[in-house]
Order: sequence, then structure tokens, then C-alpha cells
Amino acid sequence: VDNTNKVVKFGWCEDPECRVFQARTIDTAGQAGQHTSIILGRDGWPVIGYYDNAESHLKLAHCLDPHCATFERSTVDDSGNVGWYTSMALGADGNPVISYFDATRRGLKFARCANPSCSSARVTTVDIGGVGLGTATVVGADGLPVIAYWDFLNDDLKLALCTRPDCARATLLVIDRQGAVGSNAAMTLGADGNPIISYHDHTGGALKIAHCADRACTDVRISVPDSNGSVGWHTSIALGADGLPIVSYYDDTNKDLKVLHCGDASCNGAAP
Repeated sequence: VDNTNKVVKFGWCEDPECRVFQARTIDTAGQAGQHTSIILGRDGWPVIGYYDNAESHLKLAHCLDPHCATFERSTVDDSGNVGWYTSMALGADGNPVISYFDATRRGLKFARCANPSCSSARVTTVDIGGVGLGTATVVGADGLPVIAYWDFLNDDLKLALCTRPDCARATLLVIDRQGAVGSNAAMTLGADGNPIISYHDHTGGALKIAHCADRACTDVRISVPDSNGSVGWHTSIALGADGLPIVSYYDDTNKDLKVLHCGDASCNGAAP
């Protein structure tokens, strides 16, 4: 989001170090572009999900070329104040799926797009009652979505294991309830295909990692790889070339960006 001009922008790098950078405006509707997320669609072109603050709706822009010179824009959900904390992935059919927060109903919602531009979507409420901030979505090899999110009413980290591609049915689990935990969650699938979640422990001022040892998350292994000061804010997680998690996060004590390369899937014994 361009906060000065209140527009949505898309930018791309023209060299590996991003020393040459270009940007293009995607939406000028006014105060649009908060809570953005981006993926590459099945056509290899960018898909951008975002919250339109002026209309309080969830929107999506599907680029029709690599630099988004042309694009299709659609409103995915307009049923109240919806679209905060978007997270996107590709569904088993190659179309976008999006998890996000419904501020009107204080719940977690999920949209399964019927086409690349999401001009038609199946929208479901996954969980409700003070939940759904800081969502993170992945789709497993079985084609079923998994959503990590913060239960801000109880200060817990929760996980929704969808049993249908549209997430109309899901198994809801509390992954961590030790203290005030679960904000700033990010998620990837490990080399074993099971969820690995990085998140902030507000009580301990720490970065935490939760690794599901099985697909149903009946066995969850939690580690605290960094608790040196107030750390673990605004996490992002991906798998490295060695198949082990790499986590970036903010160190609020030293005002630094930190990167952690885990020594195993559960991030035990790792050091930033």
C-alpha cells in the first residue's frame, strides 16, 4: 500500500539485489491496499489480495502479465467489514484460496475462488468469537487447506485443518495456550508435509516454533529458539534448500531484522 496516496501498488525487481525497482498502481479507489498478500497464479502471473479500507471489503487483483500492466480486479467478500490479515495460497484446482479476518463478526473466514480472478468465490466462516487475526494459509498435498491464526480472546495459537477444499468443515485445534501466544503467525509445510508455524510469544517476548509431527497435529513439538529480549515479531517462514525452516522476524529490543536457520524441523538447537 502507498499510504501517502492511498492506493495499491505492485512492484518488481529488475536485478537480483533489487537495486533497480519499478512499481505500478493497481487500485486507486481510496484507502485500498492494507493487509496485502501475494502469490503467483497457475499462469505464473501475480495475484494480489488486499483490504479496501474505504469500502471495508476483501478485494483481489489478478495480473494478466508478469508486470501487471493489465489486470482483472474483483470484490471477493463485501458482507460487512471483511478482509483483514489476508493470506493466500493456490488451491488444488490452481485457483486462489484466501483466509482473512471478519471484523464485523470477529471471526476467521475463508474464500475459495472459482477462477483465477476470483470473480466468483465460495465464502465460508471457519471459526468465530474473537478469533482470526494474523492468518496464515497453506494447502497440503491432499488438496486441503490448513490455516494458522490467533485467538485474541484467549491469547492462544489455533489451527484449522480443513476437511473440504472450501473449508466449509474443519477441525479446530489449540496448538499453544502457554501464556499470551499466537500473534504474528506464519506457516509453511515441512519436508514431511506437516505444518510448521512461527509466531510471537508476548508473555515471554520470544520467537516460538510449532511443528506438527503428523498431519492431524495430534503430536505438536514447540520450541523457543530465540528469547533474547523482545523478539519474534512479524515472522515469516519458508523452507531452505536443505529442507529445514528459515525464519525472519523483528527484534524490537535492538530494532533489528533477524534470520534464523533451523537445525531440524522443530527448530531445536538453532541460533539466529
